[in-house]
Parts: sequence; structure tokens; C-alpha cells
Amino acid sequence: GGLQGIHFPVEMLRELRSHSEECRALARQSAMTELGRCSDGAAALMAAEKVWPIVTFDELDARILEDLVALIRQWLTEVKSIQQGDERIELKARALRLLQQLPLHQLPDPVNSLRPPVPSHALAALALQTCEEGAARLAALEVENAGLRREVAQLRGENRGSG
Repeated sequence: GGLQGIHFPVEMLRELRSHSEECRALARQSAMTELGRCSDGAAALMAAEKVWPIVTFDELDARILEDLVALIRQWLTEVKSIQQGDERIELKARALRLLQQLPLHQLPDPVNSLRPPVPSHALAALALQTCEEGAARLAALEVENAGLRREVAQLRGENRGSG
């Protein structure tokens, strides 16, 4: 059911995604269709920067996320074979900006998904992010542990006083 097969202009997609999960999925599909219309990797990377803000990435399932990363890899492959010099460097930078907006930590196999032609520092950035998240979780657990130790010490003191 729904509005399948209807093409929405990019300008309308931002508005469409705010209504419901079905509308977000439709906006995501329309954005991907828009990117599929690009003639080459360079055009797709430039168009992606316009439609990327339309997609709600935190709600993507792993398969869609893997497809997006594979699409960026495909674009980078096309760029590598066509573009040279500064333009190629700028397009790789665009690809990295796009990747940074994705929840890469949700990839089932990030080493495989972020293989070349994705620049290696994309995987390094993911590793750093994962380490930082782990360190933040550890710090929170240490604070909680210290609080629990204080409570245990207080309870022991109360038991000694009443015994």
C-alpha cells in the first residue's frame, strides 16, 4: 500500500520524514532513488551531500547501512578511475563526511564493509570512537561502583553499631 512508485522532489523529502516511520522509510527510499539517478561516482557524492541530511540514520537496519557503505565504496571506485588530483581528494573528503554521519558502529563486519577504496582512516576513526565509548562506559561504571562501595561501607557501619 501507500505511495510506492511516487517520486518526491528532494526539497519535499525533509518535510516528509517528520511524519511517521512509513514516511521516513519513503523519504529514505526516495533519497536512494535520487542518488541512483546520478551518472557517476563524482555526481553521486555531490548529490549525496544534499540528500544525506534527509535520511534518519539512527533508525537504519544493518542491511540498509551495509548497502549505503557499499554504495559509497562503489562511488569511490568510480572516482578513483576517473578523477585526478585535487578534485579526487575533495571527492574522497566528501565520502568521508558522508561516512561520518552513519552509525558505523552498527555494521556487522566493519572491517569488511570499510575495506578499500574507503580510506583506512575511516576504520581508524570507528576504532577510536568505539574506544572512546568504551572508556565512557567504564568511567560511568567506576562512578557507580564507588557509590555502591560507599553504600556497602555505610551498611556495614550501621550493622556494627546495632550489633
